[in-house]
Amino acid sequence: MNDPALPAQYRDQLAVKLLPFFHPRLGMTVAFSRRLVEQISRATDEEIDQQLAALGYVKIATTPTVQ
Repeated sequence: MNDPALPAQYRDQLAVKLLPFFHPRLGMTVAFSRRLVEQISRATDEEIDQQLAALGYVKIATTPTVQ
């Protein structure tokens, strides 16, 4: 990861993947985020709307755009 001969983008990817091993709180955040993404991907639009409403978010009506 510290080898300057490697591309910077590759070294950045390595750093991100290793971060949970060096910072336990971030590791928990990554695990929680992955679990949340899995749950959301399985939820219907109505279920997501219900969860957001329970958290106090208000659904805003969309207006059609004129092209």
